[in-house]
Amino acid sequence: MNNSQMDIGRRIKLRRIELGLTQDELGQRLGIKKSAICRLESEEADSFSIGRIIKIAQALDTTPGYLTGWTDASIDSRLDDDLNYRKAQLINYFSELDEVGKDKLLTYAKDMYFIAKTKEESRNSEA
Repeated sequence: MNNSQMDIGRRIKLRRIELGLTQDELGQRLGIKKSAICRLESEEADSFSIGRIIKIAQALDTTPGYLTGWTDASIDSRLDDDLNYRKAQLINYFSELDEVGKDKLLTYAKDMYFIAKTKEESRNSEA
């Protein structure tokens, strides 16, 4: 098990305690047993998929960024929360693609970036 998995387990436990939830209550939110929560928190879980991190973050009223250590704030603003959720979704989708799909997604993202940048430059030159 690597350090990031240990950090996720520790952060799950800290956030659960911060919210005043028992392992049973968190298990109910996630639809899993108390023993599974115990394994998550004690860092016995084999891995944490992006989808799993998103579900746990939602159950703990926090962000995937907090659970993964991308940010130290357990509660971000709504904008940050939405941004972290969207980043996690993109990472999840990307990881499920084959190499051709990954290349296409990267090309599309690059095209979207340049379109947005061109529009912004056009607006700034008109002002």
